[in-house]
Amino acid sequence: MITDAMASSRVRLNPPVPPAWVGDVFCADSKQSRVDLGRESVIHITESSDFGLLRVVLPDATHLDNRAFRSAVQQTYLSLAETLRKVGMLPLRFWNYLPDILRRNANGDVRYESFNAGRSAAFKAWFGESDLSSWLATASAVGHLGDELAIDVFAGRTPGRPEENPRQTSAYRYSRRYGPVPPYFARAVVLDRSLRHTESYRSAIVAGTASVVGEDTRHAGNLLEQLNEVYLNLACVSSAVAGEHREVADDLSLAAEPVARALSRYSEIRVYVVRGGDIPDVIAGFETTFPNLNRLEVVSASLCRPGLLVEAEGIIDLAPL
Repeated sequence: MITDAMASSRVRLNPPVPPAWVGDVFCADSKQSRVDLGRESVIHITESSDFGLLRVVLPDATHLDNRAFRSAVQQTYLSLAETLRKVGMLPLRFWNYLPDILRRNANGDVRYESFNAGRSAAFKAWFGESDLSSWLATASAVGHLGDELAIDVFAGRTPGRPEENPRQTSAYRYSRRYGPVPPYFARAVVLDRSLRHTESYRSAIVAGTASVVGEDTRHAGNLLEQLNEVYLNLACVSSAVAGEHREVADDLSLAAEPVARALSRYSEIRVYVVRGGDIPDVIAGFETTFPNLNRLEVVSASLCRPGLLVEAEGIIDLAPL
């Protein structure tokens, strides 16, 4: 059952904000601090005993050409890396909000591709050339209406365990058909504790998930078909983090009991929707398909590929500790 009033669930990403569950993690006595980066940019830090949230906004980013935007992304990520090192935390989840995410320069460069190049360069400096599968955080990157580049980082004092979706190519292994540098993120990150103060469940944080199978967009422009692919991808992620993927893979149907069980583990969902007129169908679809949600957020945003209409992320509650 959806407990939040649906009238308040639609959020225009201007300015962008992290999902509501992030605020629930931190108590009123959480520590607040900041790091000034210059250029009117500040990293705001919220810390609890176990987790932290870092937020940085780079103003007027929409006026940067793609080369300057790439450099700004790289430097911002390196600043986040240094700040996390100082507070003794590791990244678990990134939310990236890009202005003009699909804008193409005269030389053919796409804003999102420049973002991926800057992020990749920063990660290689941050983590070196180690095995990507062992350290990647989960992430999303969506477009918004403002001029700023905004990045939120949810971090922890202990590392998470990255997990992939067997139905999708790992994002960092995408071919050059989707840009010269692939996006660096894991499909999910499994935590050794709950994100809720009063519960003993383990949690998993799931990345932005769209109608992509392998590495290819499916059902471009068709909302209902894309929603079905998103549901199946979210089910596969849930079954993977729970160690039950073979059960789902053997009968990949929304009517199958293993798929329904996998979807029932989601307690939080945020959905990014490109077309405002699709929002009622999106709400109805998620309310029907995910029986145990505490909260459903629906957000207007542009996505990283033309033809994609919807992308969803969420929180999975796993077996008790």
